[in-house]
Amino acid sequence: MESKLKKALNESGRFKDPTPTGAFGALVFGHELIHCIGGSGDSNANLTRRLLVLLESAEATPHSPLSPRLNLIRGILERYFAEEAHFAGKKFFPRFLLNDVVRYWRTIAVDYAAKISERGSAGWALRNAKLRFSRKLLYLAGLLLTYETTLFPESELIPKTDEDQRSLFDEARPEFSSAEHCLHALQLTPLELLARACILLNLPKTHASSLFLKYDSFLKILETGETREQLAKLTFEKSEASPVFREVRELGSDFQNSLNQLFLVPSTPLGDLTLKYGVF
Repeated sequence: MESKLKKALNESGRFKDPTPTGAFGALVFGHELIHCIGGSGDSNANLTRRLLVLLESAEATPHSPLSPRLNLIRGILERYFAEEAHFAGKKFFPRFLLNDVVRYWRTIAVDYAAKISERGSAGWALRNAKLRFSRKLLYLAGLLLTYETTLFPESELIPKTDEDQRSLFDEARPEFSSAEHCLHALQLTPLELLARACILLNLPKTHASSLFLKYDSFLKILETGETREQLAKLTFEKSEASPVFREVRELGSDFQNSLNQLFLVPSTPLGDLTLKYGVF
């Protein structure tokens, strides 16, 4: 089965070879993703697969109520929220989920340094750019997922407008637990989750607009074959003289400054949650 899947993906011409570390491009069973969270049974690869299934995965075929992906995501979320049952009638914040999201982000950052040690300058600038933007965006989406039930009551949940997809989630599980609430939110992409928070929380438009403009500029750099190739081949010694890398660094600094204004300012919805739960 695994070899047939690889052959089909290769023949489609739409997919690049997965990372050489082995985290992807292999058959994976859901049991480890759900039940091996932390402890000796977990690993960097398992952590990466689990968080990316939540935050970045998409259906390979049209949705169905019995979607293996949907059931897997539900199982992972229910595992994160299992301890909520011990706090009935009290406000509950999913620290288990938050700590795994934070652990994933720190693992990405540490692995970035490890890859430099292992591979030298090969591809380092491209990974640096992704760390400043797309990898950080995944972390933001993970934070927003942990804030979901605190910030947005069920009545304010905004699913996608696709009626078929919305009814699919409703029919699959009629009760609306915290895990199900987050499952609905995960119909949105990381950028959509961030945009939704900016809109519903009425966040400062100057910082929110800057955030998306800088990210759009980053995407344009990666979408252009020439500039992407320059980053992929850039050495440490030539980085200071590279206009493309200087632009990435400046955009990344502006992107981070906007995030600081949205997520780290006290007495604001995101700031209070981040300072209370996301720091210590």
